[in-house]
Amino acid sequence: MKKKLFLFIQITISVGLLVAILRKSDIDEIVKGVRYLDSGLYIVGIILSVVFVIINAIKWSVICKVDIKDSIQLTYISQFYATILPGQITGEAVKIVYAKKKGIDISNSTASVLIDKVTSFSAIFFLGLIGIVFDNKSAGILLVFAGLIVASVLMFVFYKRFSLYLKLIMGRKKNKATKKINRFLCIMDEYMDNSNVLVVAILISIVCQVVGMMSHFLVLKAVGLSIHFYSLMWIYAFLSIALFVPISIGGLGVREASYVGFLGLYGISREIALTGSLLIFSITIVNALVGGCVTLGRVVTDWRET
Repeated sequence: MKKKLFLFIQITISVGLLVAILRKSDIDEIVKGVRYLDSGLYIVGIILSVVFVIINAIKWSVICKVDIKDSIQLTYISQFYATILPGQITGEAVKIVYAKKKGIDISNSTASVLIDKVTSFSAIFFLGLIGIVFDNKSAGILLVFAGLIVASVLMFVFYKRFSLYLKLIMGRKKNKATKKINRFLCIMDEYMDNSNVLVVAILISIVCQVVGMMSHFLVLKAVGLSIHFYSLMWIYAFLSIALFVPISIGGLGVREASYVGFLGLYGISREIALTGSLLIFSITIVNALVGGCVTLGRVVTDWRET
């Protein structure tokens, strides 16, 4: 019952935000924006989104030490579920489940996915901070990103103490659950102690996020939107944080409201911002369809093997 209620709330948020924006928008202008779309820039944006997924998969294969082919497949499967289910976090949960089917220990896959997301968000915060420094739009936004960077650094610095404290607590109660948590913490310790892998993962994350930002930037340019790349950097960073939280279906509504609101700060019309956002969502759908095909292929393969 609670799951159905939560799903209903998420659908309501997605539909409600979209309807609210569309009611205040000129539909003819949106249609015109799609009609006069620069297809060349849009196609390059799609290609970059594919590159983004592949680079992300390469990073996870470096962290988890899995075959690159399996990593790409699992990353696309994750993209599929992150689109049809609420929030990107659900896609990561599905990746962990499918990784277990590939023989990867659940504690190892969970820890690797967590490290993957932590390094991704560290890169996003860093790039967002650079964007807002060059954009000089708001001291408040600058402080937010500076705070996120400091929080990320402190997390890496004090993780060991936090992990040790948790182990001491878990050691007082010995059961299956605490044993699993202890195993997970031990694997996390191994990842956190491996500075070479962490540095490589963060560097790959920076490259990956720049590619993702370029994909969004070119799609927005394709509808005639005029904005500096460094302005998009901090908007993209905020958007990434918002989409990770499972409050809507596939980020629909949240993405559009974010772009309309943030781009409005630069005098960009609601119609152009909304058109660009919907086209960015269309690219997400393209990657989700690829992920859906990979998922179907896995299901058929498993069925034949049984």
